[in-house]
Amino acid sequence: MHCPKCRKESLQEIQVGEVKTRVDHCRTCGGIWFDQRELETIMTVAVKDLVVPSGAVETDRMCPRDFEAMYAFKYPQTEVTVDLCRKCSGLWLDGGELTEIKKVRAQLAGCGELDRRAPETGLVGGLGRLFEWVVDEVSDLELDSLR
Repeated sequence: MHCPKCRKESLQEIQVGEVKTRVDHCRTCGGIWFDQRELETIMTVAVKDLVVPSGAVETDRMCPRDFEAMYAFKYPQTEVTVDLCRKCSGLWLDGGELTEIKKVRAQLAGCGELDRRAPETGLVGGLGRLFEWVVDEVSDLELDSLR
């Protein structure tokens, strides 16, 4: 398979985690490709059923499975920018990003903040973002009328 970052045919299967999950690792840049739900099998603090959120940016990186453009966004509750394929839900992490995500999310879990601070997803998350947008727009209109 071709690496989304290097664009070379440099991905090879390796086994990671206690359950020996097979993932694809780039020999050149150190990035890792996770097929849908593979990250959840090796990292207990992974986001379940991760999807491309609204506001994600389409990138020039191509999914190694189905050759679709991937979308970049911050992994929930971290500052790590990841790439996700909308079609197959495969996830690309550049070298070092897996370690950073594990560290931050484990720390949040350790102090009880992981679930409490997690962003809402699906319909509930969409409705929440819509509500926040409406409140912002109304506030802007009210400020304009006061000027």
